[in-house]
This record gives sequence, structure tokens and C-alpha cells, in this order.
Amino acid sequence: MSRTLDDILGDLLRASRELEDLDDGDVAGRLEIQRRQESLRSEARELQDGLPDPRSTEDVLAELTELRTRIDRTTRRKERGNAPTGMFAMGQFADAITADMLVSASRLPEFPDLDVLVARARELESILASRGVEF
Repeated sequence: MSRTLDDILGDLLRASRELEDLDDGDVAGRLEIQRRQESLRSEARELQDGLPDPRSTEDVLAELTELRTRIDRTTRRKERGNAPTGMFAMGQFADAITADMLVSASRLPEFPDLDVLVARARELESILASRGVEF
């Protein structure tokens, strides 16, 4: 009998609960459960890859458009080395930078992994191409 995505997700949920219930010192047990989780995640990905995207073409196009915007924005930021912008870049206001501003800037998220964004965009392009949509 073939396993469904729901079966795999159920197994993942049980493994997560086992991991939570495990004693902190049981390193071998933790490693075994984590390996099982990775195997289950891999199995779920393989199963999902074979499924058609159930969303409308318009939704897929909207996600692709948003992804392309994020890719462009991320690429530009990486190319300029995440140089300070706005008030942080203005030398005349250097004395106006407060400790709160520096703390806020330090909490900004790192660049999203550009390779992940590009890979997702290619997946969406593939879906659209299989539907005969020009993008």
C-alpha cells in the first residue's frame, strides 16, 4: 500500500512529540529521531513533487511576480553590500544615530537565500510552462 502525504505528516508529528518527550541527555535517541524526521521530510518532498499545483494560474503568476521582485531587491542589496541607506548613510546626521536605531538595525533579518528564491521561481515557471502560459 502506498503512503499518503497525510500518513507521512502524521509520522512527522509523532516523531516531533517523541523528540519533545526525550530526556535531554539522550543524544543517541535524539539523533535517531532527527534522522527519521529528515527521511520523512525527504519522502514528503518526493511525494509532493509529483503532485500538480492545485492553485489557479493567476495565483501562481502572482507568486512568481512577487518572487521576481524579491529576487531583484535581494540581488541589488547584495551587490551594494547591504550598504546603509537613508539616515544611516548621511554623514551630516551621524551624530543623530541613537543606540535604539543601532539595535533596530541589528535586528534586521539576513538576506534570504537567493538560491532558494531562484529555485522556487523556476518551479513556478515550470508549472506555468506545463499549463501553456507565457510569462
